[in-house]
Amino acid sequence: MPVWDSPGVLSSLGQISAKIAKDRQAREEIVEYSKKYLGLPYVYASRDPERGFDCSGFTHFVMKNFGIALSTSSSAQSVAGAKIAMSEAQPGDLVFFRHSSKGRVFHVALVVSNDPGGVRVIHATYRGIMIDNINQSSYWRRKIQTARRILA
Repeated sequence: MPVWDSPGVLSSLGQISAKIAKDRQAREEIVEYSKKYLGLPYVYASRDPERGFDCSGFTHFVMKNFGIALSTSSSAQSVAGAKIAMSEAQPGDLVFFRHSSKGRVFHVALVVSNDPGGVRVIHATYRGIMIDNINQSSYWRRKIQTARRILA
């Protein structure tokens, strides 16, 4: 019997498949939960769904609901988890923005989807909680700084 057909290897592959499925489900649940707040107003320094959110208050609130501790500051959130390439960003990952390459992080958004059409994020902007395609936005596209994987 080839080594990859042995019971130990098959068991390990089954465990890996189960972990991938569980990770995908968690990511989908985070995105669906975040969408419940579409249209809420932008409120500076707020993480209260009764009032509205600012960008980091929104990501803090959403992740807290899933037992993931994040700071309430976009700058502090930008060093949490692991840095990833934008091409690797998956639903539930975070994207950070700067006004200039040397500037400080001023905004954070939660990835909803990433496909050939672009990266769609849900975030709190001055227009409220909304979904944007950051690759198709002349404003957001030039401010993308990094993506981070918060989910283990």
